[in-house]
Amino acid sequence: MKMLKILIVEDELIFAHEMKLWLTDGGYEVVGLTSQGDKAVNMAFSLDPDLIIMDVQLRGNINGVQAALQIREKKEIPVVFLTGNPNLSSTLKRTSLESAAIITKPVSEYKLLDMLNSLKNK
Repeated sequence: MKMLKILIVEDELIFAHEMKLWLTDGGYEVVGLTSQGDKAVNMAFSLDPDLIIMDVQLRGNINGVQAALQIREKKEIPVVFLTGNPNLSSTLKRTSLESAAIITKPVSEYKLLDMLNSLKNK
């Protein structure tokens, strides 16, 4: 079975590195990590991940939703959003942006891996 390549986009770098450990221990390949939305767009095009885990709040000029919209203009890469906002799905409906999943923070290793495993089995 092919190893899923994941790009992590998270403004809290300590948490991003923790997620990277969880994912690699869970059998996933992390191809990149950034805390900025504009860098995430460039990395999505250059690294060609199978999936992006994207926080909504990011450093830089654009947030996670804006970055995902820019990526979707050129590539169909599923995005799993991380958010502290339980109403994110209604915000996404207004932008016509679909997500593979939304995980409300705080995120645990088991919550993240369970969600990814369920997406992989679809």
